[in-house]
Amino acid sequence: MKDQPSFLRTVGGFLSRYVPPPALTSFLVLLVAMVAVSYEVGSAVGPVAPGMLR
Repeated sequence: MKDQPSFLRTVGGFLSRYVPPPALTSFLVLLVAMVAVSYEVGSAVGPVAPGMLR
């Protein structure tokens, strides 16, 4: 670490402190993708019971 400029040490410290762990990021991306696919499939299929009243 002695031969790195202080700017790189502060950027590295900032990134390690404020960037979420890769596992959390991957989980959130997967969750958003699953919700998007579910929404598209639901839109394509249409209403489940069109004649049903509340």
